[in-house]
Amino acid sequence: MCRKNGKQKKPKKQSSEIHAKKMARFEIPTKNESRHEQKGSRIINLNELQNYVGQLTAHAIKCNSAIILSGEKRAGLAAVLSCHCSRCNFVIPLNTSRKVVGPRGRLHWEANLAAVWGQMSTGGGLF
Repeated sequence: MCRKNGKQKKPKKQSSEIHAKKMARFEIPTKNESRHEQKGSRIINLNELQNYVGQLTAHAIKCNSAIILSGEKRAGLAAVLSCHCSRCNFVIPLNTSRKVVGPRGRLHWEANLAAVWGQMSTGGGLF
C-alpha cells in the first residue's frame, strides 16, 4: 500500500513483457498462418538486398499490410528467402546471392563459387 493515499501499487512490468507488447504491434496474424522462424546468419549480396527492400516496400504500400518471412531454401552458402503479404498472400523471393556463369558455362550461386575458388586458391580441396 502507498503511505500517502492508501492505494495499492501495481507491480512494474518486466522489460521482456514490454518488449513483447511492442513487437506484437508489428505482427498481423492470419487464420491459416504457419510461423517459420529462421535462425542463424546468412551471407547477403547488398545489391540484391537493396532491390528486395524496394520490392517489399512497394508491395506493403500497395496492399497496406504486413510482409511476413515465410520460408527458406538453402543451396550451400546461398539461400532463397520467401516473404508473403499477409493480405493477398503474394510471395516475394529474395536471392541472397546472384547467379553467375561458372568456368564450364553453367549457372552457379556467386557465394558458393567464390567460397570454392577461395578454398582451392589457398591449397584446399582435392590433392
